[in-house]
Amino acid sequence: MFFGSPGRVITITFCITKMKTKLIFIAIIGILMAGILGAGYLYLKEKKIKERWEQNYNLAKADLSRFKDKTGQRAVKLHETQLTLTEVRKQNGELYKEALNLKIKKRQLEQLLSVKTETIYDSVLISVHDTTIIRVKDTIRQIAYMNTKWLDVSIAVKDKELEILNYTSRDEVVIILYWFKNSKFFLTRWFERKKWGSSIKSMNPHSIITQAKNIKITKKVGR
Repeated sequence: MFFGSPGRVITITFCITKMKTKLIFIAIIGILMAGILGAGYLYLKEKKIKERWEQNYNLAKADLSRFKDKTGQRAVKLHETQLTLTEVRKQNGELYKEALNLKIKKRQLEQLLSVKTETIYDSVLISVHDTTIIRVKDTIRQIAYMNTKWLDVSIAVKDKELEILNYTSRDEVVIILYWFKNSKFFLTRWFERKKWGSSIKSMNPHSIITQAKNIKITKKVGR
């Protein structure tokens, strides 16, 4: 049994066919857009990895950037190295173990800072008073003391021998984290991503920073 005119049936069939064509066209456009966006995402991801590797390579070759603060005391500047957790385990195993020794879980790790210092004291004259005499088993010793903010030392003079009885050296390391951008032109600087660095200062004027690391963990797994 047939309802409606033939012209109406043809019109409805044409509209359905046209709608299907539009849907197919929209689907094709959607697939193409998804492919373009996916390719763009992969490109940016690989570009970011390449830039990170290049930055880490250049930082690994560079020496510490040393400078003097406003008081004339020595300090160093250190830019951030970006590593995955896998890279941290391979390249900085000891530092990674120390983080775990502090009962910090791997998923909690965000940034690792390590500073090594070397304390060097030049020749210092310490007065030895004749009135400062200690008798130990009939052996005469003259004792000299030096007590400063950074060093405590006790020296005994026995005959022709010099004996250090006590030596305590103290230090304080100040680490300041800051962001910076390399570009000087305001337009490119506006869109440039922030980079992170740190300034490190040993408060002990006799201490020299011999090594420093500033590691940012980018992700927990992968490259």
